[in-house]
Amino acid sequence: YVAGGGRHATSLQVLYQVQGVDATFAHGSAVLLAGQALGPFVAGQTVAIKTRATNSVGTVESAVKTVTLT
Repeated sequence: YVAGGGRHATSLQVLYQVQGVDATFAHGSAVLLAGQALGPFVAGQTVAIKTRATNSVGTVESAVKTVTLT
């Protein structure tokens, strides 16, 4: 995570979608700034990951990053 990112968020989540399996970003959990574990996944799957920060002003989502597991 970017240092200082989400510091004004009242809710900070990491969301992911397994491409070809999930229609939406259906999986999520609270962000752990020290590091995050997601899964389990199967070799060959491509996973799209983004974060969502919410506070009294509104909600912002990060750019989507994709990872293909080997």
